[in-house]
Amino acid sequence: MKDMNFSNLDRAMRRARTNKIVGFFTRHGDEFDLEKYDKLDDISRLEFIAKTIEDIYPTYKAQFNKLEGRKPLDRQVRLPSDFNLPDMVESAIGIETTEKALEIFYSNRLAHICRDAQKRLVYDMISDANKRNEAYPSLMHNLRNKDKINRIVLNAHRYFVAEESGNTKGMQIIQRSLGKLGISIDEIETLRKSGYDVLSKAYINCMSIKDRAIAEEIDMLKQDDTQSYGIKRTKDKDGSKNTLFVMDVPCFGQMSVHIFDSRLVSELSDHKYRYPIYQKDNVLLMDGTSEYQEYFMYVNANNLVEALRGLKNRQDAHEIAVKAGLTKDEIAELYSKNEGTKGDAR
Repeated sequence: MKDMNFSNLDRAMRRARTNKIVGFFTRHGDEFDLEKYDKLDDISRLEFIAKTIEDIYPTYKAQFNKLEGRKPLDRQVRLPSDFNLPDMVESAIGIETTEKALEIFYSNRLAHICRDAQKRLVYDMISDANKRNEAYPSLMHNLRNKDKINRIVLNAHRYFVAEESGNTKGMQIIQRSLGKLGISIDEIETLRKSGYDVLSKAYINCMSIKDRAIAEEIDMLKQDDTQSYGIKRTKDKDGSKNTLFVMDVPCFGQMSVHIFDSRLVSELSDHKYRYPIYQKDNVLLMDGTSEYQEYFMYVNANNLVEALRGLKNRQDAHEIAVKAGLTKDEIAELYSKNEGTKGDAR
């Protein structure tokens, strides 16, 4: 029997997933335009986003379980076998700041699903080009050069955004940039036929939803004044800088998303998030707890803040505090021993 080519099988599976995402936004992409999206109430919006992720990205559960599997067994949050995102939305109903936080987090997740699909399309296209050009080394792309591939992904995205807005001059400039990266106009058309333009529009729409939700969340949080949130500037290992909107969502967990809109950054200028970013690989923002967290909250129910102050592991303490629904001032107390200050956590 002929050996199975797992590389081709993996690619076929990736392509099927990408086609599913492209197909969904081809049929329903206009529902993410703000004009149409705004006709839904807050819960309907959140349910719509959750159902979309459930439909086009069901592997999120496996990804979540994989990340949790890196932790000690009693620190793992286990998903019920029948877990689904639309049902999770119900636990946030009636808490406006939590509803809005979930809208921020999951619209951002949808945008990244689109961006990941774009990367797969580019990777497959240049892999095919490499096979055709095996006899011409100078025309080969280095598939390990992630920086170059990311530049191709971003420039191709910008090309279709410029096209959507009728910016012919911008399209010409970006086309020249892609040419310098070894991408011809024929290959741009190949990406179009694969649905790259659909993904570009969907990405922009989901990011617009996220940015607008952040603005609405900021307004509510300024009036609420009981939750820790703010702006956080970080630096990656490669030296690139990030600007994040961070919020401790009561009973759900720490949420952080990139912000690029200068108006949002300005809105948060007086609200700095002082604590470390513990949740860097969030796949889900949910109200589930680990066995360890549940037990700690139970046995220390009468003196939870003091018990958390006694924990050496600051991440454990912070995560439990948020899962328990503590206020910003109570969370600040966890750090007062080390930082010598209490009060506003922003």
